[in-house]
Amino acid sequence: MQTQQEPVGHRKALMAVLAVLAALVVTVPASAQQAERDAEVHCVAVATGETADGQLVVTEPECFASPADAAAATEEAIADLAASTTPGIGVNTALPGAIVPLAASLTLGIHYDGSSGTGSSIAIVGSGCTGGYWNASATWKNRISSTYSGCGRLKHYDYQNRLGMTYTIYGACDLDSLGWFSDMTESVSYHAS
Repeated sequence: MQTQQEPVGHRKALMAVLAVLAALVVTVPASAQQAERDAEVHCVAVATGETADGQLVVTEPECFASPADAAAATEEAIADLAASTTPGIGVNTALPGAIVPLAASLTLGIHYDGSSGTGSSIAIVGSGCTGGYWNASATWKNRISSTYSGCGRLKHYDYQNRLGMTYTIYGACDLDSLGWFSDMTESVSYHAS
């Protein structure tokens, strides 16, 4: 019985095509969200209001390549919003779902994707440590590994809208790694004590 063999040229051509396809698979660009996670950036989001349930309404984050530029933008945002709003305005509980202006006056928290304040960061600037909360954007969901607290107590939740398991950090002006809760945060509330 005689077997028929493929010509050697066909095998080489097939191997060349497979090599090209493999190279294409390896070099397909990552999603924009993954690319954003890969490049270290330092962002600032400012609370411009609060809903009746306490969710902070924040601006689209402004991002910078260096922590120093983000810190300067944070200080500028604090000064600008404090000058342009009336202190003492808060949530109007008589109008459920209403968004009311806040006077921004401090950095509520800075959240980092690395431990001990390393890696990319997002600073949340707001009017005070009144229990208001921030829902992490898709870019920041399940990414936070450490937090600098501008308030007496920050509470991290593993779901949006302050739901699920929690991890609490105590002490204003402290930087804490989240330990076992690393990469689980989807919302954070900011409290005075």
